[in-house]
Amino acid sequence: MFEMSDIIEIIERAWEFFKISWSALFSDFEMLLFPLTSIIMGSIILFIAFPIFNYFKEMSSKGTFDPTLFVFFLFLIYLMLAFINNFFEAALVGAAFIRFEGGNPGLRDGIRIAANRIDKIFAYSAITATIGVILSFIRERGKLGRFISSILGRTWRIIVFFVLPIIIVENLGPLEAIKKSKKLFRKTAEVRFVVFIGIEILFFLIRILLSFLFLVLVFKLLIKDVVASKQHTASSTITSSPYFVILLIAYILINIFISALRSAFYGMFKATLYKYAAEGVIVDVFYDPYYIQNAFLIENKGY
Repeated sequence: MFEMSDIIEIIERAWEFFKISWSALFSDFEMLLFPLTSIIMGSIILFIAFPIFNYFKEMSSKGTFDPTLFVFFLFLIYLMLAFINNFFEAALVGAAFIRFEGGNPGLRDGIRIAANRIDKIFAYSAITATIGVILSFIRERGKLGRFISSILGRTWRIIVFFVLPIIIVENLGPLEAIKKSKKLFRKTAEVRFVVFIGIEILFFLIRILLSFLFLVLVFKLLIKDVVASKQHTASSTITSSPYFVILLIAYILINIFISALRSAFYGMFKATLYKYAAEGVIVDVFYDPYYIQNAFLIENKGY
């Protein structure tokens, strides 16, 4: 278990990593385009899928629900989302490796590299989608199901951590890439990925702060509306306020930017870390070598 000194070290290293990543991303801003494109395309898929989910809900209430058709549709949605996410993450990794070699990649370069591996990325996405559907059904089995699904999901993400860099760099199939990713993780099994723990905490706190500011501003609009109308029906009219609409759009756009920022950080670091874990090569394109060796680790203290 972690000691307080470990937790403090996690936060300190994560904050340093955050600052270094922001600096690296600012000098290679094209890297942000990959997760932004992925988020936009994924949102379009969900927007299209929403009325179809409502259709299945109506069919269920009428007693004409077809579980086979629903599972097929659910798998299809998972597959499309997984493919979009994996494709653009692979494109980011490919662009990062161009930077490692001294190039100046753009969005088109990363997409070209990922397109050359599109069959393997699609096959890996099919495996990911299958796992996702299985976990979603386990999650529906109450609190125990949610707990088991959470554990299995985290375990799966650990195992496949290096899969996309392996597919891009080594051109292996998804099954071989999963095996090698597992081996690379075992190679560093004695260490902890504390940067990722810390970064999750930092981004969680950023989102909490953003949500708090949003609620404060909404509350101010509510109070202003109450004072203006001298009635307590402001909650029914505030959503039609142009200020509220602008505020809501800004909140959504900032959340999208934060999600893209997080994905870009992870993608850049994952590519750098793969280079170190697979080849023992420390590249200092995005990060100082010290952080590649130490920023994500806490020395094993025997617990």
